Amino acid sequence: MARREAAMSFDVSECFTFALVTATSFLPMVDPIGNMPIFATMTEQLPAAVARRVALKASVVATGAIMLFAAFGEEIFELFGITLNGLRVVGGILFFIMGYDMLQAHVSRTKVSSPPTPEEREELEDIAITPLAIPLLCGPGAMTLAVLRMGKASGASQSMGFVLGVLAVMLLSFAMLVGGKRIMAAAGPSLSRVTLRLMGLLLMVMAVESFFGGLTPIVREMLLIQG
Repeated sequence: MARREAAMSFDVSECFTFALVTATSFLPMVDPIGNMPIFATMTEQLPAAVARRVALKASVVATGAIMLFAAFGEEIFELFGITLNGLRVVGGILFFIMGYDMLQAHVSRTKVSSPPTPEEREELEDIAITPLAIPLLCGPGAMTLAVLRMGKASGASQSMGFVLGVLAVMLLSFAMLVGGKRIMAAAGPSLSRVTLRLMGLLLMVMAVESFFGGLTPIVREMLLIQG
């Protein structure tokens, strides 16, 4: 009886509306267009099939991280004493390291055997998880937005809408990562090298803004406490 009432209370229109709002709010946070050339340059030396698996794993891991923070985000923040500003500082450091490597053309130099060796497979998994899944696809902003959006969801309709909205964004991200890889491959190695260094420079700029954007409130709070 209770299951039947729950099924009757499910509103498809409300679910679709919440999914649309969720997808719209997550798109600028996930930024599939901006991540497309980064992924292409990082996987430049990988075969198309291997790069596709890396993109798939990165999308799955990022989706899982968003769902985890949507369900237990507040508890995770409280348990470990994590703040958004702290995440922004750490994200800035990761972005800077990755951007510096790209500027020096130190990424995308892994050659993969067929089939990949255990060492190559482990390195590919590391790339898919960090930095592709976290913090590129699922950064501090996406984690915080997951907590806020899920906190506004009331009932099964909106909860399902949240899940569908996130899945839609991640499917779009996966498609654009794979598509960007093909575009960069067709453009040739010269454009790939230029894009690699340009995206490295942009990532370093993003890193500085993220780092000081998170550090400034922390320092202000420390000064107020000392005062």
